[in-house]
Amino acid sequence: MKRLIKILAVLFVLAPASLRAQDTPRFEPYFGYSVLKVNLPDKIDGQDTGFIQSAVGNLLGWNGGVTIRVKGKLGAVADFAGYYRKFEGAFDGDNVSASANLHSYLFGPRFSGTGERFRPFAQALFGVGRIGGSATLDSDKATLKGNSGFAASFGGGADISVNKKVAIRTSLDFFPVKQSNEDINNGKSLTLSNFRFGTGIVFRLK
Repeated sequence: MKRLIKILAVLFVLAPASLRAQDTPRFEPYFGYSVLKVNLPDKIDGQDTGFIQSAVGNLLGWNGGVTIRVKGKLGAVADFAGYYRKFEGAFDGDNVSASANLHSYLFGPRFSGTGERFRPFAQALFGVGRIGGSATLDSDKATLKGNSGFAASFGGGADISVNKKVAIRTSLDFFPVKQSNEDINNGKSLTLSNFRFGTGIVFRLK
């Protein structure tokens, strides 16, 4: 996995060299609001995850990055995101307060259409997802040590032009995150099969 990330990072770094040979190089920074639908396995440590799933619900956060046009419809993408959730309630007569967060760092190719007003795109990104959190049961507090694992994004969306330099983006993707933590699932790896939706602003810089 580390080798794959290095290769994708090198592609992203070297992309400007190919752009210099083009007449109109294009950089597209993006930043927006994002919702992550977390899908836990049915069981963790042999226990049903229904209560945890309902408590976690959707994580809300941000998504940003930049696309560097490599050639034609092909772009090199660096994508970063952060998602957060706090929960307070009662469980088996105890007061529960918990928080969870997930940050991701992804790289890979994106293929975009060529429409001026409406430009669809599809992407496959790979990198790292880092999950952390804490929970307090009455007066007992436990902290989940931050742990990094493989993450990916498979999906797409569309950019709708506002003018020549600004567009509104909407996107939807499958967002799996694999984790292996000694404090969870007896140290065995598990995969969160998430989906995420995002919307925000794209700036088209030449």
